[in-house]
Order: sequence, then C-alpha cells, then structure tokens
Amino acid sequence: MEIRILKIVPKTIGTNFNLPGKEFPTIGALAPEFPDGHVEFFKLDVKNKRVDVGSGIVLPLRPFPGTLAVGIDSRRSVAAQGRFEGPHGPGEHHPALEERLQHGHQRAAGRLDHLHPVFLKGGLIWTGDSHCLQGNGEVNLTALECSYEEIRLQPSCART
Repeated sequence: MEIRILKIVPKTIGTNFNLPGKEFPTIGALAPEFPDGHVEFFKLDVKNKRVDVGSGIVLPLRPFPGTLAVGIDSRRSVAAQGRFEGPHGPGEHHPALEERLQHGHQRAAGRLDHLHPVFLKGGLIWTGDSHCLQGNGEVNLTALECSYEEIRLQPSCART
C-alpha cells in the first residue's frame, strides 16, 4: 500500500509541552530542567506557513501526521482480542497480526512498514498525533503539536 499526503492545512494554534520532571524524571531529555513542566502556545501563520516562536525566531511550518497507520475493519474484529472473521476464517489471527502480538504490538492496528499491513479488503487508514513542525526527534516529549483543518490522503495499492 502507498499513501500519499496531498494536502495538510493546519488550524491556527500549536502547542509544545513537557511533563513535570519531578513526576516523570525519565520522560524526555529536559526533565531535570523543567521539574514543574511547561506548556507553550503558539499562533500559527498558516497563510505564510510559519510560526514566530519568540525572540525574533520565525520557523517554517512543516506539517505531518506523527502517526499514519492502517487498521483492521472494526466491524469484523472481536473487541480487544485481535481476532476477526476474514480470509483466514472466523476467529483466527492473521499471520502478520499474530507476529505483532508475539512482539507486544497493539492488537487492532497495522503499520505501513509491514509487508502485509492491510488485513481485509477495504482496509482502514488512521492518522493522528498531528505535528506542524518537528526537529530530529522530540527532545521534551512533544513537537509543535497542532490539529488540522484538512488533511487529504491518496491511498493506492501496488499490484504484484
């Protein structure tokens, strides 16, 4: 499966935060520097695709979904069991799902980096953890988090 991101239009507010370091000392690289945590709100200039983060620093917006995955058709799944009625019979695990269950992955979603992530005809696409800007990782637990006014995706399946 290939999923192209054709368009992302962010809403006008973004946030960045870290959890209180005194309560979550191992979350993020800045926990000791922010023992009480910190939340910052930013006005996004969506028209010009940029954000002023203060002190004269203006950064370009580069929105992307932090999570983009495929999932099992919930109408055919059995709640929290990772079992479904599909091409492998009623109540059976799909072999790809079984592999993920053995390695502790969540039960009801596939990933795009697996050889066979869409388990059923008409597989579902899920996106979340919307970002408007991120460097190389999330040093303090979050990126410039935001929500989208619009996201347009184009799924296609390669024929083999």
